[in-house]
Amino acid sequence: MSSFKDKAGQEWSVSLDPVIADEIKRDHGISLTNLKVDPLLPVRNDENYPSILVAIMLTICRKQIEQKGLTREQFMENLPFPPDQQLRAIEEAIVDFFPSGRHSHVQEVLTSYAEMGTKTDELATAKMRGVIQNPLVMKKINEAADREIGIAIEKMNPDEPPGT
Repeated sequence: MSSFKDKAGQEWSVSLDPVIADEIKRDHGISLTNLKVDPLLPVRNDENYPSILVAIMLTICRKQIEQKGLTREQFMENLPFPPDQQLRAIEEAIVDFFPSGRHSHVQEVLTSYAEMGTKTDELATAKMRGVIQNPLVMKKINEAADREIGIAIEKMNPDEPPGT
């Protein structure tokens, strides 16, 4: 069984069962057991990060939180960040959810998804650097910014010509 330690040094067990997996899917639209897509992508790439991860941890650890007599807020305040431990524990829980004969396959699939994510990030960063380093692109961006700023200034002072 996978686990992580919080900021207070408390150990939290992380495991999936059909009830927890179904609740996460129903409440957050994330199927942690569907390997046709990267099940951790919505958790890693959440635009409201870390809200989805925290919500999932609250669901997975709910019984332990109650047993330890903690409030949701106390649990959340003690979650470790960066969340590498939590993500690793969820990944291990996903592997453990499947029959033992499939563990190595499931781990390989999850590793491949993580590698694709890393490669995608690297390619996107390289593309952005290429755009930023292109003087023609930067000139066009600068011109567009000048136009937009001019329009905004005119809207603020329609009676005065720009630059006065």
